[in-house]
Amino acid sequence: LLLVVHFFVLTEMNVEFIHALMYGGLAMLIFPLIGRSGGSVILCLPIMLVDEWYQHIILFPHYTDFYEFNDIVLDLLGAGFFVSLLGMFVPASFRQLLPFHRRVEVWLLFILTVSASVLVLTCVIVPYQKDACEHTWLVLNKLPESTAFWYTHPVIGSTFHILKPLHGLGLVFLMCLAYLGMDPTRSVK
Repeated sequence: LLLVVHFFVLTEMNVEFIHALMYGGLAMLIFPLIGRSGGSVILCLPIMLVDEWYQHIILFPHYTDFYEFNDIVLDLLGAGFFVSLLGMFVPASFRQLLPFHRRVEVWLLFILTVSASVLVLTCVIVPYQKDACEHTWLVLNKLPESTAFWYTHPVIGSTFHILKPLHGLGLVFLMCLAYLGMDPTRSVK
């Protein structure tokens, strides 16, 4: 259902749904290594973040004016959907149940959250161009801050919603917390 909502609200181009398939496949490949559905999704997050950075800065620097949190949300939804399907067919004895503090995905999410917070607070990464400092490395959204919900792409003409940078960071963090909740910390008897 969330993938359908994403299609009608947050999708710039239909071809972007390949992201859901790619990261779904990646999460399914990680699942046997750690034996946890939510953990598999969260371990894909660094690749998702670097992929969007690469598109924004290196691949299409003159085409994209904003870091696409919309795509990261799609990536997370696709990865979660595919590992959920996989999880239905995996016996409970295969699942690796660990206490919360011993899970690599929990530590990864903690490190990413602290790092993002420090980078935003020190002005290395800024939400909008108006917030840039002399040592800013990444501007997440070069478009002027808008109160309008819908955005019409100037080149391809599609209409969609652009997640504001801080809303995008927050949504990605909340989705990751929800995925952490997919994995029990101890077996149910």
